[in-house]
Amino acid sequence: MAKKEKTKKVLKKEKGKKKLNKKINIEEEKKAEETKIQERVLELKRENLEEDKSNKLNEIKESSASKNLLIILGFMLFCVLLFLGTYLLLGGSKSFTYKGILFSKYQYSKTLMLYSFPVVINLNNVHANYTFFLRKDPRKLKDNFNGTINLKKELTIRVDGDFNCKGDGIVAVSNIQQLYQRMNIQVYGDNNISCNDTSKNEVLLTIKQGDKTRLVQDKDNCYTIYVKDCEILEGTEEFIVETVAKLNEINKGLKVR
Repeated sequence: MAKKEKTKKVLKKEKGKKKLNKKINIEEEKKAEETKIQERVLELKRENLEEDKSNKLNEIKESSASKNLLIILGFMLFCVLLFLGTYLLLGGSKSFTYKGILFSKYQYSKTLMLYSFPVVINLNNVHANYTFFLRKDPRKLKDNFNGTINLKKELTIRVDGDFNCKGDGIVAVSNIQQLYQRMNIQVYGDNNISCNDTSKNEVLLTIKQGDKTRLVQDKDNCYTIYVKDCEILEGTEEFIVETVAKLNEINKGLKVR
């Protein structure tokens, strides 16, 4: 009897141990599973963090690329607008104003562009309107004259040197002569006269070679056109433009009909 009871107690203890071990194993498995879950959660967080970083870097790169593209497109648009503005200002428009004078472009031939402009004369008992032509774009002339054009009753032209220049010299002097004669100003040619020989009612215009093409006022009634490399039209047409600008000052308020 005592043996049987002892055996029962032993068996009961062993069953208790097995249950305890089983419970421990279950708890350990749960802990292991929880640990795995936590590790997976951490791993997912790391992946999400790295993905966020990658996305942010991509966003920064895309933003930088977009900014660069906008800068490039903006610069290209600026260049296009600048080109169009220059084209319209210098070439695209058929008319333009320079020094208060209204010019119109006229294609005389395939190789010759003329620039016409009206001249209103209200001087020396002359009241008339004329149209004159330049062969050079007045906006591209040297424009380095710092003096004042004085209009007198006489204009004497002195030419020092040979300025044939394939016929440009004849055209250049003839244009000045026609303009001044239209203003009822007497025009003479004298290659032996100097500034000291001029009278109060006379203007002397000398044309001579120079290191660069420019118009200079030597004295009140004396002017010199310096010509470089046969740029005689550039020099004489600058003198014409300055003369017409002065004439417009005198005729201020008089409308061109």
